[in-house]
Amino acid sequence: MIIDMGIGQEFHNATALSSHVLGVRPVKIQPVSDQQVTRLALPTCQQLPGTLDQAIRNRSSVRDFDRRPISPEQLAQLLFAGFGQLGRRHTVPSAGALYPLELYPVANRVQGVDNGIYHYVPTTGGLEPIVHGQVSGDLAMACLGQEFVADAAVVIAICAHFNKTCRKYGDRGYRYVYMEAGHMSQNIYLAATAMGLGSVAIGAFFDRHVNDLFSLDGVNSAVIYLHAIGYLAGQ
Repeated sequence: MIIDMGIGQEFHNATALSSHVLGVRPVKIQPVSDQQVTRLALPTCQQLPGTLDQAIRNRSSVRDFDRRPISPEQLAQLLFAGFGQLGRRHTVPSAGALYPLELYPVANRVQGVDNGIYHYVPTTGGLEPIVHGQVSGDLAMACLGQEFVADAAVVIAICAHFNKTCRKYGDRGYRYVYMEAGHMSQNIYLAATAMGLGSVAIGAFFDRHVNDLFSLDGVNSAVIYLHAIGYLAGQ
């Protein structure tokens, strides 16, 4: 059911990028069936190396990855930084503690993790498979052909469920949702930097194409930010 959320929803729809002008067709993917869902456990997160000051000073946007795989420990740290759960709270703030955002890592090259799209489960720190197989090429095409998206070891999608926040805050809830995506993204940036990885946040993508990859309707639930992470080329 599509919920009318007023001018906030109009803004979101009006600022979407459409791929039809370039002749890019939305891809057809086969989501994992309920019978195929087996949660994948990730390692327990350890303390990150270095200091917060070092991570802040060294943080930068990197688009040149060398296609080396990252470890499951590194993936766990990135996801925990973005949306880890500590008792009743998460590693990021949320308006009204409603937490409308979720993380969906796209595993391109992660040791011990099959290629595909996963849903991060913060209560357990594990992953649920959503789509099996290599989708990095489709995702790169959906990101206006930016090839580094396919070169990255993992791309983390930040997905919003707008009605979780807008039921309480109305149209202004859209502001809060986008702010929270920024909180998540900066945490991911800093965690990646602390582990010696490069990363870059991506806001330029064809909305329908990307939402189709993640089986989201693009209205009530949508991808609003992407984050590519991997080893820096030549490092």
